[in-house]
Amino acid sequence: VHTMENLDMNPRRVALRYLTGWFWIDFPIVVFQWVVIFVDMGGRASSSATALRYVRMARHTKLLRLAKLDFMVSQILQRIQSLWVLLLLKMASYLVGIIMWVHISAAMWYGIGTMSEDG
Repeated sequence: VHTMENLDMNPRRVALRYLTGWFWIDFPIVVFQWVVIFVDMGGRASSSATALRYVRMARHTKLLRLAKLDFMVSQILQRIQSLWVLLLLKMASYLVGIIMWVHISAAMWYGIGTMSEDG
């Protein structure tokens, strides 16, 4: 926990900070994942494929953690004083976005192309 530019590693303060913040987002996600795993292991009528789908869906809900990343990035950007560094970081973020878009588009087209046997 950062307090007044110092790193505070007191376990009580770290735990209190976590309990008042991200714990309430992390806890339901983890509980849901464990429930799906135990239901699948219990031999109920649910198939492994269905359980696997639920686990994958739960993993995607972890994207909520990106909100924390956005907050941390905004704090770092506020500390940068150089206009050139800010410009370089902005261009790098655009480049990463373009690469992600191309990757997702290519994966979708690959999926479409392999849906039928004749391609």
